[in-house]
Amino acid sequence: MSVHPARVVASLALLAGGFIVGVSVLAIAFAKVLVDAGMAIRPADAALLGDLVPVLPFIGGFAIASILAGLGVLAGQVRADSVAMGTSVVAVVGSEMKDSSRRP
Repeated sequence: MSVHPARVVASLALLAGGFIVGVSVLAIAFAKVLVDAGMAIRPADAALLGDLVPVLPFIGGFAIASILAGLGVLAGQVRADSVAMGTSVVAVVGSEMKDSSRRP
């Protein structure tokens, strides 16, 4: 059984994106632990951290779904296509919402 090259590329993109987002989640969690332990930071950074921590489980869930979808697409699982499409839609919509907030 050969895997179509498009599935390999899609799988690698999902895996890479999920890995990067997962590492970001770990970095934010470690930053929260350090701040709670008494590390001095600027008030703006503390406010940003305070905004990010409540949504961390959702971001982590997105990373896990992306990694699982990437593995499933590479393995040829039928349901993985739906999960991959869903995580891709969430990523594109989130990216567009972020970009639209910067426009005048």
